[in-house]
Amino acid sequence: MLAIPLVVGSVAAGRPTMASVSIVPAVVLLFLARFAALPAATRLASGRNVPEGYFARRFLWSGIYLAASGALLLVAVTTTSPASRGATVATAMMTGVLGTIHAALALVALDRTVWGELIGLTGLACSAPLVISTAGRPMDGRAWSAGILCLGYFVSSLAYVRAYRRRTGRSGERDVLLACVGVHVLVVASAAALWARGWLPAGGAWVHAPVVIRTAWGLARPPASLRAVGWTEMAVASAFLVLASLAFVV
Repeated sequence: MLAIPLVVGSVAAGRPTMASVSIVPAVVLLFLARFAALPAATRLASGRNVPEGYFARRFLWSGIYLAASGALLLVAVTTTSPASRGATVATAMMTGVLGTIHAALALVALDRTVWGELIGLTGLACSAPLVISTAGRPMDGRAWSAGILCLGYFVSSLAYVRAYRRRTGRSGERDVLLACVGVHVLVVASAAALWARGWLPAGGAWVHAPVVIRTAWGLARPPASLRAVGWTEMAVASAFLVLASLAFVV
């Protein structure tokens, strides 16, 4: 998922710059820092025993990743155009704050709730307009459309997996299935609204076709296992990435 908004943002940004090239590894390293520190922080918060040196190794690597991410972010902010610097800083702060909130929710086991996951996914989607801003492009409808399209895919995937689990569990609740369908209607409607306003290229109105087909087929004929769902998601994510990228190229 991390690669999707970074790739879409890079394509929508057009010609790469020093700033836009620097911000991509900065975001990746930021998530690596979170990945390194969060398991240790979670164990520390719960009081569980860990092997000797576990915390030191985890937090050391997290510090290294965080320092490298900060250095690259500084390069991106200082090398982007003065007109885009304010928007770049604001978008970077938004991405960081949402990611921090999601990490804090993980410490109290609330990161897997619907709202917790939405916060994390929104922060992830913000990296698309962040890349566009660092490239010196205005933070206009095109920039936010890239992030909204990515968020639409993320929300679609979240709704589908939750509906699959509930449908194939002991209590297949109708409300969850209806909510999944409703989410996909909103996702498609949002893309259509962006296109109608002229914020999204014509091809962008069709980027969610793979997720709609996946959901309709998956709910009608549920896959045999979560592993099958995972492989399907990889194919759908790849198709979405190709269509979203082409939408901003054409």
